[in-house]
Amino acid sequence: ASVGALTSQTRDWAEWTEMYAYVQAPQRHQAWVTRNLDEQALDTADLSFVDVLDAQGQVILSVRSAGASAAVKLDAALRGTLAQALHLPDAPTRCGLVPQAQTLALVCAGRITRNDRTGDTVGVVLMGRMVDARRVGQWQEQDR
Repeated sequence: ASVGALTSQTRDWAEWTEMYAYVQAPQRHQAWVTRNLDEQALDTADLSFVDVLDAQGQVILSVRSAGASAAVKLDAALRGTLAQALHLPDAPTRCGLVPQAQTLALVCAGRITRNDRTGDTVGVVLMGRMVDARRVGQWQEQDR
């Protein structure tokens, strides 16, 4: 549930060859999305949301957990900035707090590449967790 764990998880999902293939041809790989990026996958991974962006920063997939479906809003300017910043070769996964309606979201962004890191960056995966009282309590416990 920590920033380090979310950073690692984001990098793992971003460097997933099947994710790379999906971004290049979303319609052809819809079955993969259905099997791997549904609400249950987010719950298992303790995620509130996942957005998959193409290289121009356009959303091609947006998945929300049941509790975060209406609460998460990432504006186009933020998505575009992240897509541009992460398009550079070897750009690191980036994380930060993003204000939401009545809370904050911890958001990490990673560039989508193949597992072996060959080929061009084809997009960005944004993964996040809503920061609520329960999550703050978890972080406090980890720091003890």
